[in-house]
Amino acid sequence: MKAVVFTKEGSSQIKEVKTPGISSDQALIKVGACAVCGTDIKLESGHSSKLNKQGKGRKMDYPMISGHELSGEIVQIGKDVSGYKIGDRVNVVPNLSCGKCHYCQIGRHELCDDEKVIGFDYCGAFAEYMAVPERAIRLGCVNKLSDNISFEEGALVEPVAVSINCQHLSGIGLNDTVLIIGAGPLGCINIELAKINGVKKVILAQRSKFRLEFAKKFGADAYISTSEEDIIERVLEETDGEGADKIILCCSSDEMFGKSLNMIRKMGGINFFASLPKTDPFVRLDCNLIHYREIKITGTYNSTPLQNRIAYELIEKGSINAKELITHKFSLNDYYEAINIAKSGEAMKVMVNPG
Repeated sequence: MKAVVFTKEGSSQIKEVKTPGISSDQALIKVGACAVCGTDIKLESGHSSKLNKQGKGRKMDYPMISGHELSGEIVQIGKDVSGYKIGDRVNVVPNLSCGKCHYCQIGRHELCDDEKVIGFDYCGAFAEYMAVPERAIRLGCVNKLSDNISFEEGALVEPVAVSINCQHLSGIGLNDTVLIIGAGPLGCINIELAKINGVKKVILAQRSKFRLEFAKKFGADAYISTSEEDIIERVLEETDGEGADKIILCCSSDEMFGKSLNMIRKMGGINFFASLPKTDPFVRLDCNLIHYREIKITGTYNSTPLQNRIAYELIEKGSINAKELITHKFSLNDYYEAINIAKSGEAMKVMVNPG
């Protein structure tokens, strides 16, 4: 089969490799779609480490096939696998917990001490076929897709799920005014989720004019162009001088991380949804504002199997318009073109269709 294979850090190539075999507790899928994620861009740029539970980087095992936002059709199934059959169209959760550690036992699978990731620890979906790991099947991380859901929409379950976790950890709810900074795919998904959660007002801020204009399809109540307006002044204007109840940072900007404290009201909450470069992860924060205004700061990294099932249901019902996020589709042969257009900022979700 054909696949995108990393042979060393920052170095991949499209090549012919052996179609994976499966054990009795695995399944083989023919990949229908795999979305390009910011992580894939980082991998191509040579940033291939993930943090372990001690906060130290761990490296990808080479050779490795990348790709983790995925869906496909089961074409082979192990004799010990139940609940699935050949021909089932499925989405597979990429971040797989162990089910045994302290965090898994209390239901916080996203913080698993022994997490394994498709496209990093297990060969991923920028390939014609992918072996579904035993962990994914055992822990309920394989969701069947209904016939009215395309493979491309199915591949977007994971970013919706992690956005659900973000809003849960942020405590977003009725009558909140929510400021979302960053109008990429995750920013747009969070607009829709905030509306589902019954907020009073959603304000969206973005530097890129293309993304800000594109995001108007998703129904925020106010839009701020940070390349043309003072974001702090506009947010205070939109909130009668109080600031937002909740802020979600969907952009990797140390400047915006710092400014967020000047746009949040007393007792408000800020979620660091985006990460900063591992080479420079530090931000200057006015900690007196946190202290005197009793501001809560949270982070979001991942999602749970349950949140992935909820994400699928929201897409299936049309509550989240995943199809609208997809701006480009490429074949596996055009993988590098897909990476470049995703990196350019002139796209939202970019899909690779290996079949």
